[in-house]
Amino acid sequence: MAHDATSGEAKPAEKTASDSLSAGLEGLDDQSFRVLIECFPVGVLVYRRGVSIYANQRLQDYVGLGFDDIVGKPVAHLIETLFAENERAAGHSRLQQAGRGGVLPPVERRLKRADGKLGVAELTSLTVTIAGVPTQLTIVHDLTDRRNIEAQIATADRMATLGRVAAGLAHELNNPLTHLLGSLELACERLPSAHRLVEELRAALRHSGGAADRDALAEALVEIAAHLGAVGGMLSEAAGGARRVRAVMDDFRSVSMPSTAEPRPIDVGVAVRSALRLAQHELQEVARVDELVAEAPAVHGEPARLCQAFVYLLVDVAGHLRRLGVERQPLSIVVGAAGGAVAVRLRAPVACGVERLLTAPWSPGGWAAQHTGVQVCAEIVRGYGGAIDALCEPDCSGVEIRLPPATVPRSPAAPQVAAHVGRGRVLVIDDDRFVASILHRVLVGDHDVTVETSPLAALRRLDAGEHYDVVLCDAMMPELGGLELYGRLRADCPHVATRVVFVTGGAFAENADQLIADTGRPCLAKPLDIARVRQTVAEQVALARSSD
Repeated sequence: MAHDATSGEAKPAEKTASDSLSAGLEGLDDQSFRVLIECFPVGVLVYRRGVSIYANQRLQDYVGLGFDDIVGKPVAHLIETLFAENERAAGHSRLQQAGRGGVLPPVERRLKRADGKLGVAELTSLTVTIAGVPTQLTIVHDLTDRRNIEAQIATADRMATLGRVAAGLAHELNNPLTHLLGSLELACERLPSAHRLVEELRAALRHSGGAADRDALAEALVEIAAHLGAVGGMLSEAAGGARRVRAVMDDFRSVSMPSTAEPRPIDVGVAVRSALRLAQHELQEVARVDELVAEAPAVHGEPARLCQAFVYLLVDVAGHLRRLGVERQPLSIVVGAAGGAVAVRLRAPVACGVERLLTAPWSPGGWAAQHTGVQVCAEIVRGYGGAIDALCEPDCSGVEIRLPPATVPRSPAAPQVAAHVGRGRVLVIDDDRFVASILHRVLVGDHDVTVETSPLAALRRLDAGEHYDVVLCDAMMPELGGLELYGRLRADCPHVATRVVFVTGGAFAENADQLIADTGRPCLAKPLDIARVRQTVAEQVALARSSD
């Protein structure tokens, strides 16, 4: 069972454990060798010229095969039987390399275990001489339980981070909610006075006669205009508060669940600012953040995932500063281009613990296992081809993250949409009557709008042949989800499926973003941006008319 390697070869000057083992086995006869490997606490497969000649009991127990099921069989057959399907080609390639001798570095592979499930095993291959004959060994070390524990630790750490971020989220939302509710309540207080003045004006108009009456009417109109102007200003303030809430919720959604969106060119500065807003509650007690975001190239990544990385980093640094018991320290975050990469540098005048977190080994129950945020951040950064290093300067310490700039392919020109195509026919499908009503009021001035709060009733309309230029459909509904409705339309009415626009509140399924993205259809996020709703519907009406 040879395998592919993901790490580089050991340096010639270094003597690895596998080299020592190889040297120790040289010159043994077959019988002594078999006695020895039966004492190994790990599985061992022995083969010559690609055919298995021995498997110790540990290996037999691990894969659930008997001695006769392994010995005498080609190793290529065992690869096909035991390896995960997408790792078999690499296994065959590595088998050929193993036959040429030497020690191949360890690599992790998924193997079928005795219970029929795939486990994680570390495989190391080496060639030794047994009774004068070159012989290959593959040592199989089961890592399944260790990897499961590490995954549980990472999940627990992620949940703890989310708990801390959620506490900060509640604090962060209170300000815009105060702004929003206060403005709405004041507007509600002013409206009765405006209504009263209007009624008085109507009564005065019925009895008006002289110049004095006209002057009184003019004064009343001025007062009404003042009241309505104040109410308009308060409603504008309320809308501003609501937009702030929407921005905070967008940030929180980025770390509330793993995103499955495809990587794309993104602005690192946006991800850093989102992370700072989410981690503000953690940082405000221990740090005064000075942020500088300069112009820098885009990087290839995923906004939610990159935001998660920065949140993990900031929360861990804040926790370490809190444990030091220091007063609020100046913490600088600088984003910019550096040496052909996009760099994010975080600096503090005291040791912020990043060096220890980056270099500490991952061990369940150990110090690093309890504070893995920086390590998770490093894993995400390295996954995007970047690097993360500790900064140890004379007057400060911190961390530098470097990400390769994205190569932006030239995209085809977007189809031209007519500026005005007349009124379209729009079907709104949303089980929330309030949201459906808002969409109706937003669009009814420009289009003929039909509202259905039952997705099944809407599907019957469409199956019956009712014609619509655009179908605005909520992605999550109890009777029939938007994605499921879309799937039925693709099967039964494919031309209607090309007119669906999803409306989503987000965070209802781990892979929802990717499933919607896979449809290739537009998606509008709640809370709704009215201008974007109108623009998207107008564009889709124009496209529908051009295809009719």
